[in-house]
Order: sequence, then C-alpha cells, then structure tokens
Amino acid sequence: MSLSSSIIVRVEFQHQTIEELIRGYSEEQLKLRPIPEKWSVFENLVHLFTYQLAFEKRIEKIVNGNNP
Repeated sequence: MSLSSSIIVRVEFQHQTIEELIRGYSEEQLKLRPIPEKWSVFENLVHLFTYQLAFEKRIEKIVNGNNP
C-alpha cells in the first residue's frame, strides 16, 4: 500500500501546525469550555493524539497482518 505525498507530508507536519495554532494560549484558556457541554481545545487535542496512536496501530496491523 503506497501513500500519496500529500498524506505523508500532512502526517509528518501535523503536530507543528497544531503547535502554531495554540501558541500564545495559556493552559487555562485551552482547558476552558466556552460551551459547557462541548469539549475544550485541550480535550479535543487529547482525543486526537490518543486516536492517532490507536489508528497507527490499526494501520500497522492491516499492513502486516494476514487477516486484520
């Protein structure tokens, strides 16, 4: 399975983009929930990072497995 260059570049630099977007905000600001029942920026980032780790393991299993 071959990945397109745009996907490779996106994944390779995604963490830097997020860093740029949140630069200058305090931890308190990132953890603030503007709408109480919605996630904060911090909660969204934790979700994305956790999901990415799980997704990487799934992809590895698909690529390397006989019957993923």
